Amino acid sequence: MSRYFKNLFLMLSIAFAAKGTCSDLSIATWGGASSLYPYYSIYNGSNWSTPLTIGSPGNYLTTSSVYTAFNSVNGQTMATWQNQSDSRPIYAIFSNGSWSQPNFINTDSSVVSGDIYISFDSTREIFLATWNNTATSPGIPYYSTYSHGEWSTPAAITGSAGTNNNVLSSFNPHTGNILVTWQEFGTGHFYYAIYSESMSTGTANADVVTNGDIFSTFDRLSNNTITTWPGNSNTSGNYSVYSDHWDPTSGLISNNEIYQGVTNSYNPLFQQVIATWVDGSHHHEVPMYSIYNDSTWTTQQISDEQVASQNVFTSFNDTIQKTIAVMTDETVLPVYSIYDGTSWSPLSYINSDPTYEVRNSIYIGPFRIINAPSHLSGTRKKNNFGTVYEYYDTLNWNLSSSSFATAYNIYANGIKIAQVGPQTSQYQSHNKQKSATIVYAVTTIDNSGNESSPVTVTIQGL
Repeated sequence: MSRYFKNLFLMLSIAFAAKGTCSDLSIATWGGASSLYPYYSIYNGSNWSTPLTIGSPGNYLTTSSVYTAFNSVNGQTMATWQNQSDSRPIYAIFSNGSWSQPNFINTDSSVVSGDIYISFDSTREIFLATWNNTATSPGIPYYSTYSHGEWSTPAAITGSAGTNNNVLSSFNPHTGNILVTWQEFGTGHFYYAIYSESMSTGTANADVVTNGDIFSTFDRLSNNTITTWPGNSNTSGNYSVYSDHWDPTSGLISNNEIYQGVTNSYNPLFQQVIATWVDGSHHHEVPMYSIYNDSTWTTQQISDEQVASQNVFTSFNDTIQKTIAVMTDETVLPVYSIYDGTSWSPLSYINSDPTYEVRNSIYIGPFRIINAPSHLSGTRKKNNFGTVYEYYDTLNWNLSSSSFATAYNIYANGIKIAQVGPQTSQYQSHNKQKSATIVYAVTTIDNSGNESSPVTVTIQGL
């Protein structure tokens, strides 16, 4: 029996890299406040799916955030988080309609972590995981790469006095390098390293001092990487621009008091970097955003509603061609807002069930599910050729809604019998026995060779 019959559909940034494919959905991920489950929910352009756990978490619970990265070459998504019981880094991969069983990045019990950040390098077709190895105090920036189904041995990023914060990264498809950033322990200095074929030594970004995590994103308009962070004492949001060196004109985003971190993402429709954070002024935590236009920032509120988020994460959605921001409300339930280029929609629940309360931050990134064809029907018919006749089966279906469908596979009792083109919605299977009962299935194939879950129909013998 084909594996596609065993994995029936559970449920329903670099999407625009020069090499790769696009995503059409968004995925929000978080750790449950009470359950400690790693949860996810999918946004299809109009609705959020009911949250589900990533894989069968079992003992792989978490007290950390759950980050994701989208493989723009084959359409898969990787999720990473900290294992609650022993703090080791965990990952799972979404492919062909379901998550893999969560597993350790490395089984060495001395490799422990806080949050595990993940990014995808479309030049080398690898994932890069980075984290603060908290086995020592202060912690040490660590990394590991995932390629061809295996993780490299985790290694330290040398050059700094360690860190007590997260170690973050982003890929620049123009340079083909990944920028890794962290705050140095003790001094608060902004440190960075470059991953090319190997990891460089950590280097300080001049005398820049941060007060938290340093997020970065690729600015497609300038081909530079934009980094953002809370300033010293969290009294401002700051930024810096990196090409093959740091731009000396970098500086202030906003004088707002920053509650936790300043995150960022790129909107390819308006060719803008969007920075987001929670304003902690006067203990009135409201979500803020700022738009970067070459060298200046324009800052406004996302909403005047108070939130409990540590961070506000954003991601561009290809289906609606808009940016989505996710955060938690005052009751730590997951909420979102959509930016149309002019204003943000009112905060709305991803799900209002208290079961899905968020423990830390909720993250959002691009995602892809290959939609199966729909409304498959089948009929057995008879061809008469005078004294000779045959029985044959006719299948009809509605085409997949996935814009990246390239073919349909057709199965009979679990055995592949044909493949047809992306605009074909019918098939005939000839020379059938009159009394034979056959289960047919049709699946969608995308431009990376991934296959959807099946839609099935049973044709009974006559």
